[in-house]
Amino acid sequence: MVDYVNELGRRRGRGIRPWLILAKLIGLFCFIGGLAAAAGLACGSPAPADRAEWKLAAEYLHWIIIPGMVGGGILALAAGGCLWLQMPRVFLRMRWFKVKIPLVVVLVGGFHLWGRFTARLLHEALDKPARIAEVPLIWDRLSLILLLAFFAMLPIVYFGRVKPRLGQPIGPAGKRNGNNDDSV
Repeated sequence: MVDYVNELGRRRGRGIRPWLILAKLIGLFCFIGGLAAAAGLACGSPAPADRAEWKLAAEYLHWIIIPGMVGGGILALAAGGCLWLQMPRVFLRMRWFKVKIPLVVVLVGGFHLWGRFTARLLHEALDKPARIAEVPLIWDRLSLILLLAFFAMLPIVYFGRVKPRLGQPIGPAGKRNGNNDDSV
C-alpha cells in the first residue's frame, strides 16, 4: 500500500467552508428555482377563468412558491455572508465582488419592493368582487416583474460563479508592472 505524502502542507479537513458553499448553492438554487417557477406560473399558464381560479393561483404563488424563494434567498445571503467573513479583505479587493454586491442590494431590494407592492394590489383586488376586472392587469404586471427579476438575477449568478477578472491584474505581477490600482 502506498502512503500518501502531503506535499502542500495542508492540515486534514477543510473546515466549514465547503459546507457554507453547499448551503449557498442550495439557497441559490431555491431562489432562482422559485423565481423561475413563479415566472412560469405567471407567464406560462393560461389565464384563470373565474375569481376562484384567480384566488387559487394567487394563493399557490403566495404560500408555496414565494416562501421557498425567500427562504432560499435568505439561506444564500447568510451562507455568502459567512463565507465573506472568513476572508473579507480578499473579497473587498476583487472587482467582481465590488460589482456583485451593489447589484444584489439594488436588484433584490428593488424587485422585492416592486413585487410586494404589486402582490398586495392583487390580493386587494381579489378580496373585493367589484375589482375583479383589474385582476388580469395586475397579474400581467406581476408576471412582468417576476420575469424581469429572473433575468436580472442571472448577472449576479454569473459574477458569483465565474468571478471574472474585469481587468484586474493577476497577483503580484500586476503590481510589479506599476499597476497597483485596486480602487475600481
